Amino acid sequence: LFAAGICGAQTWQPQSSGVANDLVAGSASSTDVAWVVGRGGVILRTTDGRRWEKISPPAGVASEWAAVAAHDAMSATVAAEDLRRFSTEDGGRTWVQQP
Repeated sequence: LFAAGICGAQTWQPQSSGVANDLVAGSASSTDVAWVVGRGGVILRTTDGRRWEKISPPAGVASEWAAVAAHDAMSATVAAEDLRRFSTEDGGRTWVQQP
């Protein structure tokens, strides 16, 4: 992963995601908060712009993620390649399938 410096800096710094999976999409809601999704059902989140936390995917859902929309540190929506969408409001502890 590469992340822009804090406070709008114009440089990018490499970061370790902590996973070997290919990461395919990301979304940031602020300079510190971002969500990233990837192959093998991986979902990652940072709340400080530096350290990445692996988030458990929706229970019972084995999917390849294709997109993510970060709303804030606790809420995001992930979209699977098969077009199913799931949202969380509690940092990924629970997920609700969207219509």
